[in-house]
Amino acid sequence: MSNLISIEIPEPVLASVRAHIAAVNAELGPYLPDISPDMLEGLPRMADGREPFVAKAMDFAETNPQFNPPYLDVPELRKDLQAYRELTPIFYELEQITNRVRVAYSAAGSEAFVASLTFYNTVKQAVKVGLAAAKPLYEALRILFERKKPTAQ
Repeated sequence: MSNLISIEIPEPVLASVRAHIAAVNAELGPYLPDISPDMLEGLPRMADGREPFVAKAMDFAETNPQFNPPYLDVPELRKDLQAYRELTPIFYELEQITNRVRVAYSAAGSEAFVASLTFYNTVKQAVKVGLAAAKPLYEALRILFERKKPTAQ
């Protein structure tokens, strides 16, 4: 078995990270809208490459108001673009750390599961060859291993 990850994060570090996450959430949270994933899914996305287009359209809308339809709120467009620009570096920094945590989380979970399967299969084989001491271990693990997966909601 390969060992992709072997870490022990000290509890004070974990507590500090959780406190920092809570602080970021408390400080930034009031400015973040509650938009459901379903609502977000239907919205057009502005990738980095589209920002110059949006900026130029906003500049033109401000300097050429005769072309603005009555439902176009140019000050709101300016606020939205500014918020996008302010959130972009925060988004990328959080995304980088989230991806690194996801990799460590996935690797640790995978390795723990594979090692547990190895033990489970060894105990299962011991039951098959008649080792009585393995039976209660196997039964306890079998119930947990064969439990149905939760259905997706």
